[in-house]
Amino acid sequence: RLPTGVDYVLLGFFVYQAVMHVRLLPLYAVACAPTFAWLGAAWLRSLPSRWWRVGSAALPIVGAGLFAMYVFVVAEPPPQTFLRRNCDLLRGKDREEADYPTPVMKFVLRVGFPDRMFSEINYCGYMIWWLSPERHKLFTDNRFDLFGSRFYLEEATVVHGAERDEARLGRGWHEILDQWGVNFIVLSRRAPLNAKLRASGQWDQVYYWIPPERSPREGFNVWLRRKPEFAEVKARALRAFREDQPTALPPDEFEAWLAKHLPSQEGNPR
Repeated sequence: RLPTGVDYVLLGFFVYQAVMHVRLLPLYAVACAPTFAWLGAAWLRSLPSRWWRVGSAALPIVGAGLFAMYVFVVAEPPPQTFLRRNCDLLRGKDREEADYPTPVMKFVLRVGFPDRMFSEINYCGYMIWWLSPERHKLFTDNRFDLFGSRFYLEEATVVHGAERDEARLGRGWHEILDQWGVNFIVLSRRAPLNAKLRASGQWDQVYYWIPPERSPREGFNVWLRRKPEFAEVKARALRAFREDQPTALPPDEFEAWLAKHLPSQEGNPR
């Protein structure tokens, strides 16, 4: 049995976090290992001396087996074991370039967009690292256990392009953007909001980025609110896009090409 009530609280808290947030499993292992070691030692002491010796020898073997399984066998898709990840780090490869929108972040910083920004929860940690708080604050991130559901519902309403009669909040996507004074948007290309922004006539797409070897439906778009005072920002953004991607079609032309050729033909005119 556990010696104090604190141990029950500790185990209960980290078990809950490990179940609700798989990424916290390592923290659970670190925090709870001493308690489990104490319980294991107490259990072994209750056994006859012969079984105590067997258990004392078996526990390190079991621990080593679990360690080897998690280091060499268990993997995230695509197969990415801890061993492979650490070997990549030793070779200087700290991430899959296609999975992180580095060009998008550099573009945002280079252009100098007017606050405020709308950002969805995907890659929020990466965007915070690049942009916040010195340049741009994120609209929200995925720490919903801290902030509750309010900002998640607003973010989801906007990303899905929900109108007022479709939204649980009683406000549609454009009303939320207007309420918060959003002037530019960093958005995944698959988000339904892209079609609503294009049809509204109130936003200009000034950038798109497609990860290497990915579908042209993937990646990110950057939108700027259509206002006379932002004309210079729009010109600067399109100029930066041409400099960054000199062989790519401009955003409006590319989206027109995409609508014509997909889904009947998957491809990228670049």
